[in-house]
Amino acid sequence: MKEFPGKLMYGLIALLIASCASAQPAPPKTVNLIVFPGGFNWPIWVAQEKGLFAKNGFEVRVTPTVSSVFQLTNLIDGKFDIAMTAIDNLIAYREGQGEEPVLGRDLQAVMGGDAGSCALSPSPR
Repeated sequence: MKEFPGKLMYGLIALLIASCASAQPAPPKTVNLIVFPGGFNWPIWVAQEKGLFAKNGFEVRVTPTVSSVFQLTNLIDGKFDIAMTAIDNLIAYREGQGEEPVLGRDLQAVMGGDAGSCALSPSPR
């Protein structure tokens, strides 16, 4: 009978150790981002290189777009989660006035700031 309390104690210790074992981290949440190619994407590249997204549980997949039509129609179709684009694209597709007859009523602008990618430049002709 003396063995029973010892075995019970070992069993409880084993159970305690097993419960303290670290759980496997959850797999990263994939975020599909579509952007126009260019150096203005450097904050994303730096965050990827430094592992900042991974540290916060995200895997960001960056796809360069070939045009605003490709970008917005695929965003609306759900192939991408986030698009970095000019506000005129968002407004046009929200209002049903984009180059393709696709309506993006649920598109939302979160933040914007650019001092030159959509500048008006006259031609001296």
